Amino acid sequence: LPFGSGADGAYTVNSSSTLSELGYDAWDLSLKRGTLNTEWAPDFGSEISEISVGDTLLIYAADIRSTDSATVASSAGFHRVCDVVAIEGTLATCAEPIQESNIWRSERQVIRVPQFTELTIAAGVTLSVDGWDGFTGGALPLMASESLILEDGARITATGAGFRGGRADTLQIGVNEKGATGEQGEGRQRIEYTLFEELIHDVGVRSCTANDIGGGGGGLIEGEDAPLIPIRCAECACSGGGGGHYLPSGADLTYLNGDCKGDSGGFTDRFPGEFGNPEGEPDPMQPIFGGGGGAGSSPVFDGGYPGHGSAGGGLVWIAARDLELESGAKLTASGADVDNVLERASYAAGSRVFGGAGAGGSIWVRAESISVSPSTDTLGGRLVVLPGIPAFNFGGSTTMWPSWGGAGTSGALSIYADIIQAENVQSNTTPSALEDVSSNAFLYVDRVEASLP
Repeated sequence: LPFGSGADGAYTVNSSSTLSELGYDAWDLSLKRGTLNTEWAPDFGSEISEISVGDTLLIYAADIRSTDSATVASSAGFHRVCDVVAIEGTLATCAEPIQESNIWRSERQVIRVPQFTELTIAAGVTLSVDGWDGFTGGALPLMASESLILEDGARITATGAGFRGGRADTLQIGVNEKGATGEQGEGRQRIEYTLFEELIHDVGVRSCTANDIGGGGGGLIEGEDAPLIPIRCAECACSGGGGGHYLPSGADLTYLNGDCKGDSGGFTDRFPGEFGNPEGEPDPMQPIFGGGGGAGSSPVFDGGYPGHGSAGGGLVWIAARDLELESGAKLTASGADVDNVLERASYAAGSRVFGGAGAGGSIWVRAESISVSPSTDTLGGRLVVLPGIPAFNFGGSTTMWPSWGGAGTSGALSIYADIIQAENVQSNTTPSALEDVSSNAFLYVDRVEASLP
């Protein structure tokens, strides 16, 4: 069913909550990728007790275990809906077998999707999702067989819930005349290892180069993966690159990379973090998280403050027969802002080396009709996939030489609707009618039937 069965009835969210707080959980199936049966039924292992016949599940591939960039690009963001019709042992059988190799070779999470008849988000209330932790989180799916109504000022948001920002190494400040290159922001290519028998899904390595759509960390040697970098200049500091998403042709690339400040000591081998920049264009049926910003380098001297990168936006996934956005109501999947450490009281004591901002994530909507109130408002201000705010937008003292982190890029919007009622938009016959949705954001608009697998 394109808009769900309505099995959960009518519901109103009266206080700000996360999807998991409403009782809709997510599971990581990446460890069970080798146990699919001939019917392509997902294996839930011990979690099968949490699944019931009649549940609707969103199977979503956020990131991919592969070193091949083409495989990563073709598989990340791939998703399918599974209506559970039978359970046998630890296997849940879907009404329509999911046979695409993309989903099964991916590191996938499964989310129980709410199936309301009518869902209302009360005025001023926010429904959000837990942030991506490397295994689950970041994706917020909702289905409403009749209507999804956001009252005045309400929000459904996955802002800052996507790929994680790189971590700055604060332990190496002023230690043995060594500093540390900042960690890359997270991208679509999974980085994992086992530590003390625990599986670790890491964000990135310590490198100035971009991590797919994750921004590179600021540092002193280009492409260096070692956590400790010998310092070859007295006061050098390089900030992290911004997180990425797909960029439209002709997009402004200014301020997306990090920068370097300070006395180079006669050496030039210091590099700002690169911004995350995948090649090609997005597939509207494969909405991805926004890339995380890279971390700033750790200065060699005491008093320096390296900044972490910020997280990208997650995914808001909506399938509702009628979507109504009342005054000021929004769907958002923007990147997280950079921490404004300029306001620390000790700012004048040393340099600031900022991390990069997170990129906007994705909003994916299937609806027979979308309406905005008041009618003089455009849909553009209500679907928000902007990058997080970089540090240089915060202002601050110019007496020191902060190394500003890179800005992120905007995310992507996939809108499948037969009727769109907003300012100057009465149908979806031309994507140009929605070109103001957000600066530099990718936008795809089509009829409802184009969104069905």
